[in-house]
Amino acid sequence: MALALAVGALAMSGALAATVNVTVADWNGPGASLNKPVWGWNGGPAGVGAEDNETEYGTYRGQIWDLEAFVFNSDTKKLSLIGGYDLENGLTDGAPGDLFIKIGGVAGFNPITPTGDVANGTYYQYDYAVRLSQSLAGPTVSVIDLNASSQLNTVANDYMGSNPWKWSSGSDAISAAGVDYQASLTAEQVAAQYGVSGLLKGAYTAGDAQHNVVTIDLSFLVSEVEPDEMVWLGYTMQCGNDMIHGTIPSGGFRTPDGGLTLAMMGLALGGLGLVSRKLRR
Repeated sequence: MALALAVGALAMSGALAATVNVTVADWNGPGASLNKPVWGWNGGPAGVGAEDNETEYGTYRGQIWDLEAFVFNSDTKKLSLIGGYDLENGLTDGAPGDLFIKIGGVAGFNPITPTGDVANGTYYQYDYAVRLSQSLAGPTVSVIDLNASSQLNTVANDYMGSNPWKWSSGSDAISAAGVDYQASLTAEQVAAQYGVSGLLKGAYTAGDAQHNVVTIDLSFLVSEVEPDEMVWLGYTMQCGNDMIHGTIPSGGFRTPDGGLTLAMMGLALGGLGLVSRKLRR
């Protein structure tokens, strides 16, 4: 019984510590700061990074456009993107984009660019694109290793710096990332499964099941990220109506110390043995 309790406590503490909401406010992440108004409803933006119930200034408002949170689990190395926006099918003039990843700092921005394709190395400095614009019905999506020849689709009239939204060409898929998609979850279901509580339903929509979640396995980054490096995340849709950024802290991709876990389990076993000897006396 003592061993079961000890191991159970260890498992619970690990689970609670593993999942973190890594969302950052638009333009307020490390190394980036622009004081621009946000476009909210129902009392204004809420949630971590003020991303829930918020779209970019001057855009269409409403839950169907809302990107709400990035959540990362350091044990499983899985990232979840949560939103009222349909992350699989998108909307008219707003097809789903790709997840862009930068290792070691904040990706560069060029807020006003023409519509079309631009060289990644010149404009944005992202390292990887995870093809969430592909079908999310399968078990995996492609991962693109970006370079100076990569061409990225840009958002028209991008005054809020949402770009880029999708990989277009240049370089090849280097691997595949596991992916899972859940649609039409209630706020309570999101809280129970992903630890993000208090999400609002938003405006101009009805019913409770208004949250969608795509979860991506980022284990391919384990060998790429140094212990002291942060990882910057960026996602938006075709029209740039809402953008969301996140930062996975340094050490987020560090492999858990199995020796420490074994040592703690050893202490638990030792304690159980001591109790057992006392009972036999």
